[in-house]
Amino acid sequence: MSPKPLESPFPQLGIVIGALMMSQVLFVAVAYLVEPEPAGDTKVLTQILSLVGIVPLFLSFGLRRIFLSTNGRQLKEANAETPRWVGAYTTTHILAAALAESTGLFGFTISFLSGDPSWVLGYCALGIVAIGLQFPTPDRYRKWRDTWRTSWH
Repeated sequence: MSPKPLESPFPQLGIVIGALMMSQVLFVAVAYLVEPEPAGDTKVLTQILSLVGIVPLFLSFGLRRIFLSTNGRQLKEANAETPRWVGAYTTTHILAAALAESTGLFGFTISFLSGDPSWVLGYCALGIVAIGLQFPTPDRYRKWRDTWRTSWH
């Protein structure tokens, strides 16, 4: 008996992306439980990291859109089978979620440099919201797949 081909990347994709969201909750818990001490005069480094830490958040939205568009076009031209569509969708969403999660990691780093755990709370909240806004659902997958399969792009 051969296995049924995977029609959608769920629930496995939801588990991976949920774990990326949960890691941000753990960043917040660790920062508040450890109560970091300031690491000396790190004002300039903190300011630089606070600006750089927002960049992956925006990249997660932009690159996700670019990758889905590029993959959709290439898969349509190749007349690809369903597993290739699933793989492209899954990979794109894991990369986007990882970029959004890295924003929380920047907040975690800034918290330990500055000694102020509120940084991690703000940055992780932004990361969780970004992942939530991009969270892949079966309906979004089907809509993306069907749009590209039937479009004239």
